[in-house]
Amino acid sequence: MLNSRQRNKKQKNKPYLFCQTGKDIAMDYAVRLLSVRQRSEIELSDRLVKRIKDKNTVQDCIKKLKSLGYIDDKKFAKDWIEERLRKSPRSFSALRYELTGFGISKNIIDDVLDEFSRELSDLDIAKGLIKEKAQAQASIKEKAYWIRFLIQKGFSYETAEEAIIKGVVKE
Repeated sequence: MLNSRQRNKKQKNKPYLFCQTGKDIAMDYAVRLLSVRQRSEIELSDRLVKRIKDKNTVQDCIKKLKSLGYIDDKKFAKDWIEERLRKSPRSFSALRYELTGFGISKNIIDDVLDEFSRELSDLDIAKGLIKEKAQAQASIKEKAYWIRFLIQKGFSYETAEEAIIKGVVKE
């Protein structure tokens, strides 16, 4: 029986049937990451640098993925906001903060949020959150509770108070 050191020596002497270059490894890893969920350019680049260590290889990989259409920060931002508004609504300022954390540029964030703000306002999102939560917990009628709830979701005090005043929740 071979110990681990002897086994490693035997494996080193065998010719490799399949040898990957750094670029191949970077592309494989990037595709694996993108298969789980869409990612921003900076987020993917940071993950690749941690694994690959060679910045030139990572830059080449990112360029290739961008040219193939696998990385698009504007599409990522749109999809992220749509998903957030559908599953776990937040205010536009909270969404801006989240997208900044993903490394999306300020210009892209502003463009995408402007598109969404034409159809939907912070007040509409706040009203929807209150209605949804009020149906689940009909006994909660306190104004202070709803203000705290909306502030935790990223809304300003004024927007929270206005949503309550508009008749969604009675004092």
